[in-house]
Amino acid sequence: MVIVEGSCIVVRKEAILENYQGGMAQFLFDIPDSNTLSQDDYLMSFSFKDYHQAKSHYFLIAKKGLKITDFMPEISYADAILFDQNFGPSHHASWINFSYEKIDATNRVGIAHSVQEEDDYFDTESMRRAKIAVPKNWAYEKSVTQMLSYQRMNKFKSCLNH
Repeated sequence: MVIVEGSCIVVRKEAILENYQGGMAQFLFDIPDSNTLSQDDYLMSFSFKDYHQAKSHYFLIAKKGLKITDFMPEISYADAILFDQNFGPSHHASWINFSYEKIDATNRVGIAHSVQEEDDYFDTESMRRAKIAVPKNWAYEKSVTQMLSYQRMNKFKSCLNH
């Protein structure tokens, strides 16, 4: 499970290794702000405070080999998805789910999790919270989620396209 904050791009790690020009090292180098990077065994997530920056980087990773369906109608299976912390993914993909998880008594965050992850229905709330991958030194009080909690990333949302 990776955190979804602001406008966020979530990528399948397997796709980076298979399709991204330069592989994982180049992908990590291309991330504009590595302080927003979170990852688990299956996914990587990095966020932007501005939707247009996220969309611009989304196009960049597509040029470097990752498949995106939002703007490539001939592609039926995406390697990366653009997310909005309030409204979720820009389109439906069979390999990922979006939900909200409580992180304390009053706050919750958006998360993306791979369908390959096994859900343990016996996990307690604190166990599930511990499984959420967040950026290094992340704290809710200083997070993008907190700063942009009610801000719409793209004012002109149509259908599922952010």
